[in-house]
Amino acid sequence: MKKLLILSASILLVAGLTMYMYSRMVGAIPFLILAAMFYWLAWRETKKGRIKNS
Repeated sequence: MKKLLILSASILLVAGLTMYMYSRMVGAIPFLILAAMFYWLAWRETKKGRIKNS
């Protein structure tokens, strides 16, 4: 439950930061931040699957 709360809060924080930066006309930087975050989340899920399948 605590991990889910932290993950949800971090996603909301990054989304807010993205909206702020996008409104300040630095368009590519927020998308780079979001891409890095989603890559990290996908990598983490992939590693969970490898551990369970082994």
